Amino acid sequence: MLGIHELKWLHIARVTVELTSPLTIGSGDEGSLEDSPVVRDASGLPMIPATSLIGVLRSLWTAQRGEDEAGALFGYQRGDKGQRSYISSSSGVLHDSTDRPAAPLIVAAEGGLDPLLGTAMTSLVVRDHVRLNSSGVVDGRGKFDRTAVHAGHRFTFELSLRGKDLASHEEFNLLLALLHAPETRLGAKTGSGAGAFRVVRCLVGRFDLSDSEDFNRYLAHPVDLRRPAPALQSFTPPPYTPRGAVAALSVALRPISNWLQGGGELERHSDKDGKGPKIVPYQEPKVVWAQEGGKLKGRLERAASEQSDYLLTGSSLRGALRHRAAFHMRRLIGAWASPSYMSAQRGAEGQAGGDIDPLDPATLRGMHILFGEINDSRSKEGRGWRGCLQTCDMRVPAESVKEVTYDHLSIDRFSGAPLSGHLFSDVALAPAESLRMSLTLSLKAPRALRDEEQAALKVACYALHLALRDLTEGRLQLGAGAGRGYGYFERAEAARPSWRGDGELHAHLNGAPPRPDDLAAARALNSHQLIAGA
Repeated sequence: MLGIHELKWLHIARVTVELTSPLTIGSGDEGSLEDSPVVRDASGLPMIPATSLIGVLRSLWTAQRGEDEAGALFGYQRGDKGQRSYISSSSGVLHDSTDRPAAPLIVAAEGGLDPLLGTAMTSLVVRDHVRLNSSGVVDGRGKFDRTAVHAGHRFTFELSLRGKDLASHEEFNLLLALLHAPETRLGAKTGSGAGAFRVVRCLVGRFDLSDSEDFNRYLAHPVDLRRPAPALQSFTPPPYTPRGAVAALSVALRPISNWLQGGGELERHSDKDGKGPKIVPYQEPKVVWAQEGGKLKGRLERAASEQSDYLLTGSSLRGALRHRAAFHMRRLIGAWASPSYMSAQRGAEGQAGGDIDPLDPATLRGMHILFGEINDSRSKEGRGWRGCLQTCDMRVPAESVKEVTYDHLSIDRFSGAPLSGHLFSDVALAPAESLRMSLTLSLKAPRALRDEEQAALKVACYALHLALRDLTEGRLQLGAGAGRGYGYFERAEAARPSWRGDGELHAHLNGAPPRPDDLAAARALNSHQLIAGA
């Protein structure tokens, strides 16, 4: 292991990122009103911990170079052997409305608290989530929420790398290129669209600490992220050529019916007595940066206003694709819901030690690689797996749709007569013009798999293709109101969308049926595991 005096080269990068989707990094605590509060600094402002940044970069570097090279750069500890990391990072500091990082412990400006920092301290995104069972209805134990930082907020952090020679220069360039990769995301729920960002600025400086001039230049570099860094220059990373990213898909969807994702602010639609629709579309404000008086200013759109975007969240899209793909995979491998099959799977409940739904998508080996699995007794490896499919939120500008209110009346199931006091209404969205909604998916290469798992994954990828075909041909519904005809889409282009990329799974994602031996292997794997996990 090299001593610190041998690492004469120091590379520093000051990076500013802007969130393109909400960022959720939990503090590990439980709030009185929130299940998962975001982590905050000493001033009460949301932050990106340095450990989160280093963890993401290490994961990406491992996918690029392998575990051994990741350990050599980021450090490791194996028994009594180990090595320290040559990479270090500051925490990500939130920007105020003047596009400057907030000073530690000093967030109040001369005229009072900065408005953008004030909203970040008191008003964050709170997304409600609910887990669905295999029947498509709410699992009573699966209601939770997550707190996140609004899209559009900016953070600045500083990365540094110590190296013995100029070879570290290329390593640092690749490390910065990883930050520009479209699949790189921060925090939790990244598979469902959270944590996406773009790099706004990247300033880089390289210092030879054995040279007195370079050393003095380094000493003059300010630690305070608010102060200019004249020793750093603007940097454009080399083209990013990922190893392990299998494919990406972008589809333009056109609504063929009204659509609705609930969870919006009821107050905006209620009268003075508090009466109004029971379900309203979900809106989520974001921070908008614009030139005002020759200076860049950031402001948060008002929540539930006419200007806020409407959303179909990545988690709702992921849930719909997961359930439909599981249906197709069961059909392909012949896992029918017959009485003998169901009793055999329920018989595994006592062995696995959990309350197992035999038809839950998580019980399918192959599907769990695509969409992930939770860390419980059903996990074959004894640990959770986040899955290799990433979805994104679909944002729809408010001016592209119009709200339509529909009244509904519950009917007595026996007499067919209206039930007194059961009149309700909802607010759906109808396209105000020729609307195109962009659906983006990316599939990263999975971890090392056994042969039978590879076969099951091929079948799962083909099942995902069939689910996407259902979605783009108006047979798969998104959002709420399926029983009322809401949420059906078709593709806006004449040509069928195709996944871009390469790799063994690419053909199956684009519609090539799996071979009979792969189907047989997937059938045997799921049969042997009794679907619930061995």
